[in-house]
Amino acid sequence: MLLTIYLIAGRDMGVMGAVWANIAISTIAASLLLLYTVRQVGGLRLRGDLLRPMLAYGIPFIPTGLAMYTLHSANRYFLRVHQGLDAVGVFAMGFTIAFLLSQLVAAPFTQVWGWLMFEVAKGPAAEGTIARAMTYFFAVASFFGLLLASMSYDLLRLFTAPAYHSAYLVVPLITLGYLFYGTEWVASTGFFVKEKTSHRTPI
Repeated sequence: MLLTIYLIAGRDMGVMGAVWANIAISTIAASLLLLYTVRQVGGLRLRGDLLRPMLAYGIPFIPTGLAMYTLHSANRYFLRVHQGLDAVGVFAMGFTIAFLLSQLVAAPFTQVWGWLMFEVAKGPAAEGTIARAMTYFFAVASFFGLLLASMSYDLLRLFTAPAYHSAYLVVPLITLGYLFYGTEWVASTGFFVKEKTSHRTPI
């Protein structure tokens, strides 16, 4: 935070100051974690028998991640081209409200389920547990999504200028997207535990 403030205000670098601050902080954190990990495991050793399955498992996530990034970024580009910057600002405000569903429900759930699903898959009632997990997530996320959508207009009136009040129209659609994203994560459990991530990418 201090580095970001220094580069933006002290060095007058503007947005690029925030970008370079994030790059510097991430590089330092990654370097320290790498050094700590190397010391804990007793050095670096390249094992082809482990590297090949790891790459086969992880590489399919690259196009998926790029697609998600494009999906999140392209909407603003098309809005700017066809509707102008005012529409981008209104959409961004609605997106900020809907993003609360991701921060409060979808993201915490997917982070926990990302490692828990491997333990669940080993259990005797794996299918039933996975089905219940999907049901519970869908129910909780639907509740909070409906709550956000129903309160969005009042929140916008309370915290934003009148020009942004129409952003409430996009909140239900974006929250629905986050709802389906979390549900898809549970539905993809079979791809993860069976190490068939390459089958998930085209879907």
